Amino acid sequence: MGIPGSGKTRAALALEAAGFVRVNQDELGNRKKCEAAVVAALRRGRSVVVDRCNADVAQRLTWATLANAARVRAVALELTPPLELCLERAAAREGHPTLSSEEAPGVVRKFAADFVAVDRRREGFSAVLRASADADADAVVVALGDAPADGPARADLEAWEWKGVEAAQGEIQLQQQQRQRELREKQLRRAAALAAAVGSGGVGRGGALWFGGRGAPLQMRGGPMQMQQQQWQQQQ
Repeated sequence: MGIPGSGKTRAALALEAAGFVRVNQDELGNRKKCEAAVVAALRRGRSVVVDRCNADVAQRLTWATLANAARVRAVALELTPPLELCLERAAAREGHPTLSSEEAPGVVRKFAADFVAVDRRREGFSAVLRASADADADAVVVALGDAPADGPARADLEAWEWKGVEAAQGEIQLQQQQRQRELREKQLRRAAALAAAVGSGGVGRGGALWFGGRGAPLQMRGGPMQMQQQQWQQQQ
């Protein structure tokens, strides 16, 4: 991702040569077609590079959400060369499908003013790689290209239907809620097992169990019996 002239297509073509599927919006025409191309590639077990400006959080949301819904890693490659270099490159283009050399200076400056840097945690990316010079970008591309670009087709993705960002976010939220419920149930079962063990040991009247953070030893207060940390760990 990056403003026009930052070298996105240069990097994407290098990854394509390494075996990635390149998805370019200028060539496909719109984001929906790009989404369909990404989904089709993932179903075939392919790695994908999305060649697109993705200049703000809203534009990047689609790709991070799609990756999370498909349970694959989403890596953001943010290209930030000097503005003057981007202006020079954009002005020198010939026959670009969406940006003429006459319009380039104003468009590039607007993208530069509006561009929002990637926040990995907030946006849901597995990693964010940044490069401000071509040499740095080349090194990152080589590192990414060394990773396997092809893998076995995922059986669970064959029937998977991408329904868009809102639907996927809803499904992800439901999955997170299910995991939280399962964790709470597991904690309750552990607590019940410990309570049963303490009860069989004859805790004195008024005895109480106190739990620390996850993995902390059990402490006994108000009763004569003491349960050692080793016994607590055996209940895990």
